[in-house]
Amino acid sequence: MENFRLRVFRAVAEQQSFRKASERLNLSQPAVSQNIHALEEELGTTLFDRSGKRVRLTQAGAVLLKYARRSAQLAHDALDALAKIEGEPRGELRLGASTTVAQYILPRMLGAFRRQYPQITLSVTSGNTEHVVEL
Repeated sequence: MENFRLRVFRAVAEQQSFRKASERLNLSQPAVSQNIHALEEELGTTLFDRSGKRVRLTQAGAVLLKYARRSAQLAHDALDALAKIEGEPRGELRLGASTTVAQYILPRMLGAFRRQYPQITLSVTSGNTEHVVEL
């Protein structure tokens, strides 16, 4: 329900990296760049200062980030309110797991979970333990 370009924008702003945002969103880095470029074109302003691999918000980007976060929270609240009316759980479940667990244990468990709770969006990030703990 959240505006996709604002979601991509928030990920880049919070990760301070197009690459890390692409990993978080399970998108290619060019797709992230294209969405940010399209958003900047739509708004007629630059949202990030790009220097090397790091990106920093411009003043306009910082202002937009506040509103993008509020928008995401409102969308989440609306879905929660609707779920309460319908009596069905909704939302997002984000998991971090070691590579072995993600490859051999989670698929069966998440398949069963997905069948029981189809309205819950699942995302799994796997990697070595240090990487997963950082998430």
